[in-house]
Amino acid sequence: ALAEVLLRAGADVNSQNKVRETPLFAAVFANSAPVVELLCEYGATLDAVNDEGQTPLQYAESCHADASVVNALKRAIKSPRVNPAMFMLPPTPSESAEGEGEGAGADA
Repeated sequence: ALAEVLLRAGADVNSQNKVRETPLFAAVFANSAPVVELLCEYGATLDAVNDEGQTPLQYAESCHADASVVNALKRAIKSPRVNPAMFMLPPTPSESAEGEGEGAGADA
């Protein structure tokens, strides 16, 4: 599927359009449970909120998406998953301060 090709190429699974909808909202709108599942596997944010204040699940329920789409979202919400981005946290202030004394210009 095109979505998988794009995700493998590094597409941002959580990019937002001008009404703050992510690709997950588009998959819900398209009634595509397989794409919903794929996006969730790639770390789609399940609690993203659009300009209407809806999460993807709330959006699915409000637009009467197929039961397969709603169920895919509910399974993803219940399923524990590890987001690789969690392991790429910015340095803490103390870690940043430790690096300041190193290298040229530290005495200036």
